[in-house]
Amino acid sequence: MKSLIKIGLITSLISATAMAESGFLFGFEGNYNFKSQTDFKYSNTTSKVKFDDKKYGLIGLKLGYDFGLVRTYAGYYFICKKIDAKIETDGHGDLSFKHKKYILGIDFTPSITDNIKLVVGGYGGLEQMTYKANGKFSGGYISEKSNLNSAVVGGKVGSIVSSAIFNPNLNNAELEFGIKGDYAKFSKHEAKHSSVGAYVALNIKF
Repeated sequence: MKSLIKIGLITSLISATAMAESGFLFGFEGNYNFKSQTDFKYSNTTSKVKFDDKKYGLIGLKLGYDFGLVRTYAGYYFICKKIDAKIETDGHGDLSFKHKKYILGIDFTPSITDNIKLVVGGYGGLEQMTYKANGKFSGGYISEKSNLNSAVVGGKVGSIVSSAIFNPNLNNAELEFGIKGDYAKFSKHEAKHSSVGAYVALNIKF
């Protein structure tokens, strides 16, 4: 009988802890890429175009569920930018592009302290790129617009700090930050895109 009572108390404690940590979450995220590169070919020439490794940022939203040790989420990320692009070895051009990412992710979030967690995760989904290129090179002038779609895969590592570290009565907000990177290879124009950078997210649990 005493053993059953002990098992019941332990089970109740574990359940209560899981309930305290679990819940839906909504996040707003900003990314700043240290390195980002996109390569593709113009459809009517053999010239390869390479985006300069410009630093740029993305913004994103995510909605998910925190199970305590593991959390899953769906996210949407967006960037729109105009940059200078290299055309192989003998030219350059203006290139306007938009990147959209629709992803599903899973994070492993073990506790380091009561209010700090490690986060290690992976994600995958759909990346859409729309570009408009106007280029000059030794062979002439090219203007082109195209829409591309590809699967994207990526990973991240970082930390999560609970707002309870500042106020024990306020435990429904989190600051998440770290490093992430991803890769996409498109079927058209031999296009591919890769990026590595830092991210910061504000998560609200409800």
